[in-house]
Amino acid sequence: MALLVLTVIMTIFILLPFREVLSPKEISLVHQISYAYSNDVEYIEITLNDIHYTGYDSYRQGKLYASYYYSLYNNSCTLILVKNAGRKLPDTLNNYTIQARLIENDSHSSQVIEQMADDLNWTKEGLKSITSDITIDETAFKSDTYTYLAITLGVIAIIILSYLISNIVYAVIPAAHPSCIYFRRLSKDRKTIENVNNELNKHLIIRSGNTALTKNYIVCTTPFNIEIIPITRIVWAYEHSTWHHILWFKRKLTYTLSILYGHNIHIDSYGNTKEDIDVIIDYLSEHYPGIILGYTQENKIAARKKANIIYQHAKKQKKEEKKKQL
Repeated sequence: MALLVLTVIMTIFILLPFREVLSPKEISLVHQISYAYSNDVEYIEITLNDIHYTGYDSYRQGKLYASYYYSLYNNSCTLILVKNAGRKLPDTLNNYTIQARLIENDSHSSQVIEQMADDLNWTKEGLKSITSDITIDETAFKSDTYTYLAITLGVIAIIILSYLISNIVYAVIPAAHPSCIYFRRLSKDRKTIENVNNELNKHLIIRSGNTALTKNYIVCTTPFNIEIIPITRIVWAYEHSTWHHILWFKRKLTYTLSILYGHNIHIDSYGNTKEDIDVIIDYLSEHYPGIILGYTQENKIAARKKANIIYQHAKKQKKEEKKKQL
């Protein structure tokens, strides 16, 4: 799944013109746009001089957002659509730098040309013949959209790459997995992971759903984590069910094995069937009578008291060990 998402992100970066938009081609003169467009340049930065207001504007949702200007050079006319945003623009613009997209004339541009021809008492065909087929459109330059999209996709790609690299490391060095480091720290035994692997390979008692049970350990696997629990440290175990919905329709019922492990350490093995959980609960009930089983309010209170007693006892032992070391 991570590789699929990364492939989609890479495809988006390839198909969309991020480089062209975020680093537009600098053009010094308006009459150079035809040459640029013929060489696959769409996004430009240009400083406009001696361009004149046509008298026509563009509106979006009833609001003024751009005005049409024109540039004349060697009897050649070029239309320029300049962002307006309701402010008053001068009739002539000089030393006015914009970032814009080169687009082929559309129906709006053709309509402006026809109306200009009427105002100038010129034939429509005559004005069209000297007007460039390309419009410089500042409103079509969506740099903010591309910037936000590039940042978002970049962050997602970094997260996915970190996830992939970390999983490769865990595959090569399993003991480096956070679950193993955490469990080894709790157990205070460097060989405990080896013991777990040995019991899983040679002394597996039950494998039910995504939970494996050996003589001394319960190992719960999820798509993103591994939980390793010494059975002797379990205080309370129970199951609870969850309905998975699509809109208001109940789609699937799954069961979760929840375990209180020590002081305020909860482990959940979710996505099982009821039969998967029952097998584990029945085994614990038969072989480990000291574990509180089943969810009731009384069991919840008793489990918290028991876990607190164990925690305080461990805390006291730790203090005594430190005193002996001093």
